Amino acid sequence: MGTQAQSAPYSTEQTSALERERLILDHLTQVRWIAIRIHEKLRGSTNLEDLISTGIIGLINAVDNFDPAYNVKLKTYTECKIRGAILDSVRGLDGVPSHHRKKLRQIDSAIFEIEQRLMRPPIDEEIAAELGIDVEEYHRWLQDVQGVTVG
Repeated sequence: MGTQAQSAPYSTEQTSALERERLILDHLTQVRWIAIRIHEKLRGSTNLEDLISTGIIGLINAVDNFDPAYNVKLKTYTECKIRGAILDSVRGLDGVPSHHRKKLRQIDSAIFEIEQRLMRPPIDEEIAAELGIDVEEYHRWLQDVQGVTVG
């Protein structure tokens, strides 16, 4: 009696598609949890469902781009990608250019460094020197970042 090779129930392509879908479904609760935590910290009228939708896109990108060779757990990687996608979308809603955010972080960092060194609040000249710019340029930076918050 000859034996016939039995065909696998799913092709390799179908199996990987099913595995991908399973991974996405397994991490959906993580998306909701992260979106809720971010939503609680936001002031304003940000819609939780919008954050969740954006988080799902981040999750899908994480599953598609995950490389176990980096010795990172998938859960850790997906959390970073989900959170990053949500925060990027929130940043995009406020209309503040990223270079203004960068300037604000540089100013905050310079003020912190000077305060630690001198044990007092710095004056404008000290802040400008720490940033490597002149006082007039520092004042222009302050005008640029007026109303911008990093949070």
